[in-house]
Amino acid sequence: MGLKIDRKKIKEIIIVWALYLIIINGYLLILDRLGHTDVKNHSIKEVCFALWGWAWDGMHYIKIATQGYEFPLQAFFPLYPMIIRVLDYVFPFTLSYRINILILLGLLAGAYVLMDYMKIEVKKRIPILIMFLSFPSAFFLQANYVDALYIFISLVGLYFLLNKRYLYAAVMAGLLSAVKVSGISLGIIIIFDYTYNVSNGFKEIPVNIKKHVFSIIATSILSFSGILLYFLYLQNNFGSYNIFFEAQEKWGREIVGTGKDIKAFIIGFIAPIIKAVRNGDTTIYRRIHEILFFLVSLLCLRYSYRKIPYTIWLFSLAQIIIPISSGTFLSFNRLALLAYPIFLFGISKIAEKTYLYWSLIIILFLSQLLGIYLFFNNVFVG
Repeated sequence: MGLKIDRKKIKEIIIVWALYLIIINGYLLILDRLGHTDVKNHSIKEVCFALWGWAWDGMHYIKIATQGYEFPLQAFFPLYPMIIRVLDYVFPFTLSYRINILILLGLLAGAYVLMDYMKIEVKKRIPILIMFLSFPSAFFLQANYVDALYIFISLVGLYFLLNKRYLYAAVMAGLLSAVKVSGISLGIIIIFDYTYNVSNGFKEIPVNIKKHVFSIIATSILSFSGILLYFLYLQNNFGSYNIFFEAQEKWGREIVGTGKDIKAFIIGFIAPIIKAVRNGDTTIYRRIHEILFFLVSLLCLRYSYRKIPYTIWLFSLAQIIIPISSGTFLSFNRLALLAYPIFLFGISKIAEKTYLYWSLIIILFLSQLLGIYLFFNNVFVG
């Protein structure tokens, strides 16, 4: 299979991308004019660029890009702010931190190609992309967050992996590990698949592994180079790479494992939902979406099992396990999008039923518009 998209489909992808951006930015402009944003009466340029750029996590990435790291910003990985900083030498700063607008287009094209490997019919692919952009947390993909970059790099990495071009796949995995901690999952899958292939399905491990030991080591180093270099940077500049884990705890994330931890995790999630319902708290929006996305993720995992390439399935599984291993569903409604392959596959079955398809799009997109409203009224929605 090659990297092929006909011109007509490229035009359709561009139209879907452009319409999506016009709709959500037009909606935000209306909210702003009606006084439903934190600070109202921005110019059109400020609505489309500055508002998205500085909101929530965006301000942290901008601070890292312009001023460097300080505690507890070490929890944020360096590749994305580095890209902003480099682009700032060439383009106006507002364009630099809105690079996700273009990355989103590449993401949609990459997802279209990946669907070829999941044996999804061509006629379903554009409808699938439309529904994917309708997800309640999809607006984060064009905001000043790392999610679009993460998905784009992983798409390229998975493409190389599926074509057994391990060196290029390892380079992409190295970059991915410098975007989010869950990026290490791609490196692990690459090493497993490479070892499986060179050992003839693990049947000739002693002989073949010895032959390829240096290439396996090189692939491993490349695959984790991003996070290794970042930890080395933290060691040299802050005295210890442990500051990364300390920063994670500061943002409410730490690894859990005991039965007591897991019980506290479940109770700690359910209790605030009950309280939020009773008090009419706006956090109910995020908490309900977090649990819904988790349940839908499990359903899509089960449904796609053995129906898509195992490397893609394992990558999706890792994107679900790693965030909740921190002991919280915090932002899972946004982080679940990183398990995009199983969602694309799940949507392919919904796309067959026109009434259900459009009903879900309306419900999901209305929920996204509500999320944008809350996002710009200082409510944490992901």
